[in-house]
Amino acid sequence: MSLVEYSLFVNLPASYYDCIFTGLQAARDHSRQVGLKTAIVTFNLPLFLKAVDIVSSLSMDDIVVRLGGFHLLLSFLDCAGHFMSGSGLK
Repeated sequence: MSLVEYSLFVNLPASYYDCIFTGLQAARDHSRQVGLKTAIVTFNLPLFLKAVDIVSSLSMDDIVVRLGGFHLLLSFLDCAGHFMSGSGLK
């Protein structure tokens, strides 16, 4: 069974490390309340980079940070385009 809910509102710009850290802590706390060992949190690319930095520097082993599907697809297409550059394909 899966459950998707909206969480708290943090009155800070999303790009602030404090805002991302607060969101990560809230996700961790909520996952513990429902009996999960690991919280999985999805971000867009700019916030993903900061969230990974926070999780790795603070050794938050019970949080998995994922890149959102749209940005994951864009990154893949950019890599494929870079790999195929100069091949004549457009």
